[in-house]
Amino acid sequence: MESNQSKDGGRCTCTKALVRLNELRERNFLCDAVLRLEDGGVFRVHSVILSMHSEYFRTLFTTTLHPSEETDVLLHGVSSDMMTQILNFVYFREVDIHSDNARQLLLTADYLYIPGFTDLCCDFLMDAMGADNCIGIMNFAR
Repeated sequence: MESNQSKDGGRCTCTKALVRLNELRERNFLCDAVLRLEDGGVFRVHSVILSMHSEYFRTLFTTTLHPSEETDVLLHGVSSDMMTQILNFVYFREVDIHSDNARQLLLTADYLYIPGFTDLCCDFLMDAMGADNCIGIMNFAR
């Protein structure tokens, strides 16, 4: 069986490919969608990459417009900080979850239906649960 690991830092081949795609995204190459946020944030993205990780985006990009059109979408209820974290997860499989953002990240990941991201947020909250915050986490879960 062939290994999926490379000799340069051990990065998975698929992760390196996503890094290259993110470089294209940052340079606005091959982007076919624009996400506009209520706080003024604008993110040019590859709809197929977002669709791979999110049923929300898959449905949005495959049912609302003709595939040949560039999609310009106003996303309600998502901040630029949260979208940056979502894109880091989608393109790099990295996320910075900490006690100050865990709940908002979970809400955003659940809203955009990104199961892998939601699972990471839930795992973080379970690991962070203690006697001092268990009631707050229970209320949040409700």
